[in-house]
Amino acid sequence: LSSKVVTITVEMAYKWLEGKVHSREVRDTTVATYARDMKAGKWRITHQGIAFTEDEMLIDGQHRLYAIIESGRPIEMMVTHGVPREHMLVMDGGLNRSLTDVLRLDNPTVGIQTSHCAAARTMLTVYKSHKAPSRTEVAAYLSKHWDPIKWSCDRFATKIRGVAVAQVMAVVARAYYTQDRVKLDRFTEVLMKGTANGESEAIIIKLRDWLLG
Repeated sequence: LSSKVVTITVEMAYKWLEGKVHSREVRDTTVATYARDMKAGKWRITHQGIAFTEDEMLIDGQHRLYAIIESGRPIEMMVTHGVPREHMLVMDGGLNRSLTDVLRLDNPTVGIQTSHCAAARTMLTVYKSHKAPSRTEVAAYLSKHWDPIKWSCDRFATKIRGVAVAQVMAVVARAYYTQDRVKLDRFTEVLMKGTANGESEAIIIKLRDWLLG
């Protein structure tokens, strides 16, 4: 095996994809996600990249190469040659490290939870129209909007199926910027407990019933 960092141009990506490729169905959303990071200058070099077998068949990195083409930019990436074909059996077989795992490692004292990442990802998907936000996009968005996201998630800390979910937390976090904080706090309390005071809060119970249904 031999590995080194290579600046992969659009022309190189085309050439490698037109050669021998152990191909699988290309996921357009994955390509678009990678390409956005590349265009934004957020792509980082790791030990993962492009891999070829001993007879120069491309066996890893197909989506990365398509993303380079879509981004239109040369990208530095680790390229490995000489991988035995039989080693494909164990490729990508490890336990994926979640974004929460990564952010906890970088920010051990903050107390980042899975719900924080899920709410940030939902907000990006809905309000920024990103079908599949990348990890760097979610991490940046979470950092920028940490206070409202944490405030919202804290109010849905008790797990109630259909109510304490990312979609609801995302809407409440968004409302944090524009709505009266005391009223918003009361809204989340009624939504979680299911107990209303008077007709003015009855609509919250209707929403709760709909979510539970």
